[in-house]
Amino acid sequence: MAEGDNKTRPVNYGDERFKYIGFEVFPGKAGDIFKSDEERKSLVAKVMAKFGHSESEVRDRCTLMETRVTKTERGILTLSAVLMMVALLIPCFSGYFEIVNVKQVPVEAPPAAPGAEAAVPGAPVEMTTITTVSHDNRSLTGIGAFIGIGTYGGMVFSGGFALMLTGLLLLLYLLSCLGLGLFNLHILYRVKIPDPDAYVLYLKKMLRYNWIPVLIWLAMLLLSIVGASYGFNPKGMLKQVGDSYGMGAFIGLSSFGIYMSLGGFLIASLKGKEI
Repeated sequence: MAEGDNKTRPVNYGDERFKYIGFEVFPGKAGDIFKSDEERKSLVAKVMAKFGHSESEVRDRCTLMETRVTKTERGILTLSAVLMMVALLIPCFSGYFEIVNVKQVPVEAPPAAPGAEAAVPGAPVEMTTITTVSHDNRSLTGIGAFIGIGTYGGMVFSGGFALMLTGLLLLLYLLSCLGLGLFNLHILYRVKIPDPDAYVLYLKKMLRYNWIPVLIWLAMLLLSIVGASYGFNPKGMLKQVGDSYGMGAFIGLSSFGIYMSLGGFLIASLKGKEI
């Protein structure tokens, strides 16, 4: 009778999905899962034996079985650290001097028409002015900037507030290329934490420091938008220097080394969020 009633009773799925075993469906205390304690021990032993034989047989693509920091991830983080340090050895700043050459050259006279009188010897020759512009390219590595800090720092720190603050931030940025490059290699290969999960949490926390130079670069970019006057006469300087400091000077003087190190910082920072 009860079975017939269940078949004819309309099912309201909106209500049924809120019913749970042990409450509305089967009220009361749930019974034992295993028939006996021996059965429980036997099944547990089978599962443990299977787990010990091959981890992959427990469950395909089980995230618990994955390596916390793979060789590929270590390789990418190592590459980013190398980029930071190598960037100091290649041009970080570049520009060119504009050299204007002015010279006088004689105007070539058209060929004389047949029957026309020949030019009188010793007559004045018509001259014209030709102006040519050439570039004298110059570049400076990050290490070179440290060596010439007395020369270049004197010019930078003699300008407006935005320029002086940019010089200080730039010095911190270049120092972070070496410091964070070595630090990242240290936490990757020298720090030993037995628990893989604890090591991943440590690594994620430490890799956050790579956001600092990225924020420094953004701060320098914003300061270049504000702009500043130079404390020296920019005449005869690199063309990219311009008449006053601004975004054009900041972008124009920055070379491949700056952007390569910035890429290394971004890779390490984003990888820290992904791991």
